[in-house]
Amino acid sequence: MIICIATDTLFPRTGGIASFNHHISVLLEKEGHTVILLAPGEVDGIDAADEITRAGNIITVKLQATFQKHYRDWIQYFRPGGFDAPYWIALGYAMREWLLQQTEFSIDVLEVSDYGGLGVFLTDKNLPPVVLTGHGSFKQYARYNYTRDDDHARMITMLEDLSFAQAEKVIAHSPLDQQDLRQLFKRDIDIALIPFTKPDTIKPGESKKVITAGGLQPIKGIYQMAEALELLRDKVPDFRLNWIGNDTYLAPGQQKMSTYLSKKYPGVWQQNLIWENEIPAQQTLEEMAAASFVVIPSYFETFNYTALEAASLNKPILITAGAGAVAHFKHGESAWIIPANRPKALAEGIMFLNESPETRSTIAAGANAMVTEYFTPGKIVQPRIELYLDAVRQRKVPGSDLLHVLDKWHSGRRKTWHGFRNKVKKIMGR
Repeated sequence: MIICIATDTLFPRTGGIASFNHHISVLLEKEGHTVILLAPGEVDGIDAADEITRAGNIITVKLQATFQKHYRDWIQYFRPGGFDAPYWIALGYAMREWLLQQTEFSIDVLEVSDYGGLGVFLTDKNLPPVVLTGHGSFKQYARYNYTRDDDHARMITMLEDLSFAQAEKVIAHSPLDQQDLRQLFKRDIDIALIPFTKPDTIKPGESKKVITAGGLQPIKGIYQMAEALELLRDKVPDFRLNWIGNDTYLAPGQQKMSTYLSKKYPGVWQQNLIWENEIPAQQTLEEMAAASFVVIPSYFETFNYTALEAASLNKPILITAGAGAVAHFKHGESAWIIPANRPKALAEGIMFLNESPETRSTIAAGANAMVTEYFTPGKIVQPRIELYLDAVRQRKVPGSDLLHVLDKWHSGRRKTWHGFRNKVKKIMGR
């Protein structure tokens, strides 16, 4: 088959979606399929030509000029700030245009990230069927992150609703995500084993840190971690946990999480909770390989690649029931599992593992054995191909006119209002 993965981020950038795109493309190619990775270009504001590169049967297409053109157009119709709805609209239109115009590839199916509503731009009778990947939709995560109810949020929510309604298939990678998507979008959700390949030999450093890897996001459990370390501060004042991951603007008021955390948790921030910011993916794996154990304090996550990466590196894992990946682990055998959103339980679990080398050894071996047994190419790829074929067999004509839906947002009145508003703000120095 020829599968096109439409996404907003690619490896080697850090993050679960970039990791997913890397794993799925490698696995599909090894099983004889061709993969097209369709994504935005990395240089903002430059009308460069689309960049197409090939590595075997993996073709990467980075959209530049068309994406920038649509983005410049749509930002005029929205208030600055927010979750940047113009970005997702521009990316959707640029992907749609490229797919409709390209003639080199006879694509069988489109697998599209659910976040941002990209799928609705690609549901067209002249394009292949759409399979949504349940990475974690805006609608899901907006319940936990700080979200301002503005035009950006309303637009992205509307696009996602249409995308979920029109896609032939939606794939979740955990029972937690499957159940949540069913409740939110009122449709059938399939489940599949998440694509994963063991990392190449990693040379660990000498450090024996306790680490967490993931962006500074409420869904990742950053608040619960800070509160757990506050509970531990009096008992074990010299305990340190290192958090590796990028900053975000998901704190109240859409301020930086690092700024908010430094004010809300001054007793532990950068003292007991050491934020290392974002580092390259390979370096993150090296830090993980050297860690004493890895903590996954998720409040709610559709999956969590860090769990599988740590397991494949023979690292002991403390994971909450709020991470979708927890379904693959057994308490006391392959991980130490605690309830989600329970700082006291998190603190107790951290101290238990910190003081229990035998338990760490047992669960590390169990986790590594689990990954080796279950995450094989055959178990991952063939069931996914069957879902793709089901999508082809269930092909349906899209039910709504995307351009009509967007008409009211792309009006001269909105453009005039936001242009005037931005000029006033500039004059006032705001």
